[in-house]
Amino acid sequence: LQRRLRDLRRAANAPSPPPSESTPAAATDTTARPIAVTDLDPLDVDLVRLTLDQPQFLPSVRDQVALDEVLDPPLRHLLSAAYDLHDQGLDPSFQNIASRVGPAERALAASLLSGFDAQPSSGWVRSAPGEEKLDALLGGYELRRWRRRLAAIDAERRRLDPITDSERLAQLRREGLALQHQRPRARKTSTS
Repeated sequence: LQRRLRDLRRAANAPSPPPSESTPAAATDTTARPIAVTDLDPLDVDLVRLTLDQPQFLPSVRDQVALDEVLDPPLRHLLSAAYDLHDQGLDPSFQNIASRVGPAERALAASLLSGFDAQPSSGWVRSAPGEEKLDALLGGYELRRWRRRLAAIDAERRRLDPITDSERLAQLRREGLALQHQRPRARKTSTS
C-alpha cells in the first residue's frame, strides 16, 4: 500500500506531457489551482474513485453514465480520459489516465485513490464490495436522471400559458404524475 501511494504521488507530481490535439486546452493549464474534493459532487466523486480504483467496472460505467451527467469539469475530464482509453482498447490505469489530463486533475485523481481526502462518502457507497458500489452508484445516476426529467416537466409547465396551451399542460401533468410513480428505487449497499 505504501509503495502504491508513493507511485501515485510521484505520478501526480510528474511533469505533464506536451499538449496534443487530443488533450483539452483546459486540462493542460499548468497554472491550475489544486482541486478541493469537498467542492465536488459526492456521487461523481464516488463514481470516478471507483473507476480509478477498479477499472474493470469502466465498461459498465461507460454504457450507463454519459459524460454530461458528471457535474464537475475536473471529474468529467478524468472520466473522459478513462472513456477514451477504454474506447481505444487501452488500459484505463491511473498512469494512463494521468498522462491525459493536466496537473490539477492528476493531483485530484491521486487524492481520490489515496483516500486521504476529507470528502465523505456520498451515501451511495460505503464499504461495500466493488459490484455493490457500482450498482448503488448507477442507481444514484438513475435517480438523478429521474429528478432532472421531473424538473424539466415542471419548468415547461410553468412557461406555458394556461389558456392557449391547455392541451400541452394536461399532457405534461399526466406525464409528470406517471413519472412520479416511476421513481427509481435507491439502491443502497448491503452495508448501509
